[in-house]
Amino acid sequence: YADREGMHRPELTLDVYRRLLSEAKACGIETVEISGGDLFCRNDAFALIECTLSEDMYLTIPTKYPLSEDDAYRLAHMGLSTIQVSIDALSPPLIDTMVARSGYGKKILKTIDYLGEAGIQVRTNSVLTTYNIKDAVQLARYLAQKPHVFKCTFTPYGKSLYRHNDSLFCSPDDFIEFEKELSQIRDEFPHKALYFSGAPPDPYCGDEKERTSAFWERAFCTANRRGVVVLPDGKVTICEELYFHEYFIIGDLTSQTLLEVWNSPRALELAYPDQSLIPDGPCKDCPDFSRCHENLGRCVRDTIKAYGCNNPYWPDPRCPRAPVGNRMV
Repeated sequence: YADREGMHRPELTLDVYRRLLSEAKACGIETVEISGGDLFCRNDAFALIECTLSEDMYLTIPTKYPLSEDDAYRLAHMGLSTIQVSIDALSPPLIDTMVARSGYGKKILKTIDYLGEAGIQVRTNSVLTTYNIKDAVQLARYLAQKPHVFKCTFTPYGKSLYRHNDSLFCSPDDFIEFEKELSQIRDEFPHKALYFSGAPPDPYCGDEKERTSAFWERAFCTANRRGVVVLPDGKVTICEELYFHEYFIIGDLTSQTLLEVWNSPRALELAYPDQSLIPDGPCKDCPDFSRCHENLGRCVRDTIKAYGCNNPYWPDPRCPRAPVGNRMV
């Protein structure tokens, strides 16, 4: 869901970012998470990292960027202790095919070694698709043998908002076999954290009683409740996967302070929506509208995945009153 079309948008400047860090620290914010794109594509990436760490902020960075040995030591010298490397296979030719870049596979595998040599702990994330799920078992074993790789997460491919393809969904049998083989690797490396969430549940499955019970026991949605997402140009949204969807833009940090955005009319409208303004769909007359939105929150990301970008006010597809929409798993 990274914004591949937005490369010509103006980027948030380093000066504005420094101001934002100061405001965030004053509000008691302790963590900065980079997501939805690759920080190292910015020319000032190392300056952004250095100023974040100098404010004693905890910084989480995921990357697919092939870092050099010098890059790794530079990051370590700044005080970066951990980083996430996103890698989806062990076979370099397969990696090259998946990212459409010849020679990339060998470079990203070398990046993991460089980081370890520099003293940086590595966690990895791998997305399982029909292309790589069988190779991912070998990847898990390879990473488990690396002393500096402390955590590996394997995530099933799910519906993407902007670049989706049903052919990437794995089958239930694929997941069963992967889980079986990963369990064997866990037994061999009990000190390593090897995570697999399992096959994702189909939000439309189950009878009304089962769906109702599952829905009201769902996890709390943190969007617009515990944090905000700053987009590359300084605009602010509520969830990283929504990117520049205009309905969810709550402010602009190039012209507003962090608290002005957090307390903006649009942020409050999304947090406490007025049911009378819902134009159509199952939520329009739902008796549980306030309870649903104001307690655990509605997953608006899954809403537009299921019902399209033009229906942002429709229900979370897990809702027992929600109609069947796009395939999700």
